Amino acid sequence: QEQVHEAPIIPARRGGVTVLCANAFLAILAGLALRLLFAFRFPASAGDSQIYLQLARNWADHHVYALWVNGHLVPTDLRMPGYPAFLAGVAMILGRSLRAIVLSQAIIDLGACLLAAALSAALAPVSARRRVAIAALWLAATCPFVANYTAVVLTEVLTTFLATAALVSLAMGLMPDAPEPGFSTSHWRLTPLALALLGSFLTGVATLVRPEMPLLLAAAVVVYALRWWRLWGFRKILLTGVAMAGAFLLPLAPWTARNLITLHEAQILAPRYATMPGEY
Repeated sequence: QEQVHEAPIIPARRGGVTVLCANAFLAILAGLALRLLFAFRFPASAGDSQIYLQLARNWADHHVYALWVNGHLVPTDLRMPGYPAFLAGVAMILGRSLRAIVLSQAIIDLGACLLAAALSAALAPVSARRRVAIAALWLAATCPFVANYTAVVLTEVLTTFLATAALVSLAMGLMPDAPEPGFSTSHWRLTPLALALLGSFLTGVATLVRPEMPLLLAAAVVVYALRWWRLWGFRKILLTGVAMAGAFLLPLAPWTARNLITLHEAQILAPRYATMPGEY
């Protein structure tokens, strides 16, 4: 009897997985074609592009995070260091060309599409997760409003990827599967606290690319407090908030220390008015 009941279930699951994989492959293929279209047919540049490229080159060549001013290298905190570090890494691995940058950004943006599908599936009812994931992947892969940024040297693509990765972790931490805070795992699944810390850390990494990303963590802390208030209590909520803040600040610590040592200022983010040190 067990064999009779199980027989029709297994092919259905396999068929669903096959449909999901086929849709994922086609969506990624369409998304890649769209991004290559922007990269090769509509390449663009912006005012910040040269700043990011110069910061990356000076960092790689002269080992200093600085800009050329009147023939001299001047250390600066004008822009966050995450994107110049990405550009320097691409140059070291793939060579110094705009094509290498835009192709790398296309791959990263497709990764963000997969993360968007995972986020949508996590928020959807169990019975609809597969359909929601497929729809979200197609929408993300074919949406031109982020895809066009793959063709320009700007922070949007990398920020979108990191912010979406942080949102996936933070959203999964709100699921009621493992309500008690802690670091133990069950069936290789992270607990809400571990997911919250991972999301906070990824938000800190995203802040190294764009200085407004702490707003994401602020919203997450409020949502976590409202979600777990009755179950965890004030003390556990407070400790969780402190732990999330620590995980967020961890990737920002080297940048803050550099600004304190080199520029003699306690700058965690970037200057409010995007000025050079000492500039009005």
